[in-house]
Amino acid sequence: MIEGLLWVGFAHAIGDLALQTGFMGMTKHIYPQVMFAHCIIYAGCLSIALKYINRYSLWKFVFLLTGHFIIDTISSYFYWELWCEYGKVNFYDQLAHLAQILMVYFINMKGENGHKD
Repeated sequence: MIEGLLWVGFAHAIGDLALQTGFMGMTKHIYPQVMFAHCIIYAGCLSIALKYINRYSLWKFVFLLTGHFIIDTISSYFYWELWCEYGKVNFYDQLAHLAQILMVYFINMKGENGHKD
């Protein structure tokens, strides 16, 4: 279990931090297509990790993609439009991502990848 959580945690860091370019970070609140590209990259990174640890399912990719889009859109609004402190915005942003990651890690539908809850 710990190893699997480390894999998805590492995938989160790659998708949300390392592969998010400066251009994406500065413009994803302006251009929805930039936000969508960032979310595709993020959901793809986590899906690869989930596939590696035999916990992938298509609904998880869709959940990660849409959830990340919603979370980052709200976070961007608070940071860019309401001028909230970046540290606070980022804390709640990452907390929401963590909750989403834990959901896709621990929830398996019956018959999904051989796991049964």
